[in-house]
Amino acid sequence: MHGSFFIGMVLYPPLMKDAKMIRLQVWIDAPQDVVYDLIAKTENLGAWWEAHTEYDVDGQKVIEHTPGPLHDTVRFAVIENEPHERVIWECINTSMRKGTPGCEWPGTQIRFELHERNHFRDAFGEWADAIKGTTVLEFSHIGWPPQSVYMSFCTTAWANALNKLKQVAEARATAQ
Repeated sequence: MHGSFFIGMVLYPPLMKDAKMIRLQVWIDAPQDVVYDLIAKTENLGAWWEAHTEYDVDGQKVIEHTPGPLHDTVRFAVIENEPHERVIWECINTSMRKGTPGCEWPGTQIRFELHERNHFRDAFGEWADAIKGTTVLEFSHIGWPPQSVYMSFCTTAWANALNKLKQVAEARATAQ
């Protein structure tokens, strides 16, 4: 996957002073609508991450999954859903089991920003021409505590999940 990911960590003050975030960039050889549907439609999340359930709380879409018997259920409010462009979730759990990666997630935001490659600010030059992809996904998991124990682990886990998203999207695009 040479050139498929950008992984970094930066300060993100708006959510919490000294908070940090995971950033990943994935170039996907599939149309934006295919990638968007895999992220925005609850029934598609299990194809690349974990199977989720969806319900409504006072008009707010909530999705949730349980990553395993040693973890609590992870709940997200879908706080923004701009078709074919952006999906933002906020972890709304009030507490998570201590000693698991999810214990640092409450209050964090997970953002999926989709760009058409031909209009993406960084998609120009010889290096970019060598990478296949029609959609650029900018992913960020924002609001990690400054002294996070699990951020490095979750960076790798997100990279793996997004690589699977890329594989599923490209397979679906080929099948169309």
